[in-house]
Amino acid sequence: MNISINIFKLFSSQKFKKEISTLISSFLVLISLYITFISVLNRPFLFPFTENNIKINNNTNNNIIINKTIINNINKNNNKEKKEIIIINNYFINNFISIFFLWASSLIAGHIAYYAKLPPLLGMLLIGIIFANFPLLYIQNSWATFLRKTAFLLILLRCGFGLNFKVLQKEILFCSSLGLLSTFIEIISIFIISYFYFNIDLSIAILFGFVLASTSPAVTVPTMIELQHKHKGTSKGIPTIVLASALIDNIFCITSFSIAYEIVSSTKEEIINKLISVPIQILVGILFGCFFGLLIQNIPFVNFSSKLHFSRTILLCFSSTALYFGFEYLNYSISGPISVLIASFLAAFSWANDNPKKVRPEAKALCLIWDLIFLPLLFSLIGLLFNFSIFTFTIFINSILFIFIIIIIRILIVFLITNFNQKLNLKEKFFFSSVFIPKATVQAALAPILFEFSNLITKNNSQFILQTCILSILFTAPFGQFLIKILGQYLLTNDFNKNNKRTSTITPIIETK
Repeated sequence: MNISINIFKLFSSQKFKKEISTLISSFLVLISLYITFISVLNRPFLFPFTENNIKINNNTNNNIIINKTIINNINKNNNKEKKEIIIINNYFINNFISIFFLWASSLIAGHIAYYAKLPPLLGMLLIGIIFANFPLLYIQNSWATFLRKTAFLLILLRCGFGLNFKVLQKEILFCSSLGLLSTFIEIISIFIISYFYFNIDLSIAILFGFVLASTSPAVTVPTMIELQHKHKGTSKGIPTIVLASALIDNIFCITSFSIAYEIVSSTKEEIINKLISVPIQILVGILFGCFFGLLIQNIPFVNFSSKLHFSRTILLCFSSTALYFGFEYLNYSISGPISVLIASFLAAFSWANDNPKKVRPEAKALCLIWDLIFLPLLFSLIGLLFNFSIFTFTIFINSILFIFIIIIIRILIVFLITNFNQKLNLKEKFFFSSVFIPKATVQAALAPILFEFSNLITKNNSQFILQTCILSILFTAPFGQFLIKILGQYLLTNDFNKNNKRTSTITPIIETK
């Protein structure tokens, strides 16, 4: 009897519940890390140590094969194998050091630009441009791609934290119109100009529209969260509307590009399979996002974790990374972003109401990770695309005019759409017209793919396509960030004390006490 009572007391004790909470949280973090590692490194899930060849391209364009045989024979007196091991070591070391120098330089340049009253993005882009034209660094494309994807993942998390369910319920049609209709009209405009004026191939012109039309969440999301922090336009839910519209815009362009690319580069049988997989991937993304979002809402237990906010931040980041890269490993690239966005939104929605600090610590941690690490890395990596040796004066002028025309078209379309929302005044309509100007993330990720595909079909306009994408980043990203900040400051109302309550898009994040 005494044993039963003692066991009951043990299971009912605060200490036991705390240990269980820690155990479950740690288990989820470790599983998430494992899934991330095998996905990024492309290893089998159950047998990650099986022999697997990995190709590495070095500066001499020779393929070096890392495999189990080389590692096992490292101690043998074979000069050739020893030389390969040295090259492989240099490969990893050179990448790490190059990324460190790029990150440190762009971080410093961003601060210098800030104190010079210039957009920090401009300083970061310039560092990338300098290193692109004076090749001092060694960064493999696969490493740069991984860092860009991780930065996009962090953008999704911050956007999920910046959404408000009540505002989305009321303004979902308006958000969809801004994110889908205005984007679709810009895509059509790009296609018409490309195909009829520049004589670009039909399939290339369609893909070009999907790449160039997308706005940059890397610029829009942090800038809107900054305005949200200042309570600008929050009574009408303007930050949430912009964040949701920008994400809809991005997901639509990326998904459409993927579908169109598969159609123009696949056989008829493959096309049918790809089209069928799209709604399946969307459904899977929604289901997994809801599952993980609901799962981490209550883990770790609120009353039994001494480091609640730290644990939640770690769990959110690692589980989202596992979702994003795990789905990519399974070739479900559409499911990843959708699941991460939904999971972060559901988690933030619950965490905002179960403790006094709400989600301020988690939001601050994500903000610091973005500002100190991934913002300078992302835009300096984008700057590495700017190789001036490929630019010609004629193509440069045509690209600038092309970018200017499509920006004007997007501004006019967004302004017309906002006129159907009776809640907005004229100043707010002008502000909405400016938020879709910045371009960077999608263009940096998809422009090289489009360039290579264009070269396979016809080389006549491939340079024009690449230069237009590159110049759109250089001119619209820093200018767009500057414009959104300035217009947000002067055109949006400060709603901090309106009706004695804070009705911002996600009040718990931006409260400061």
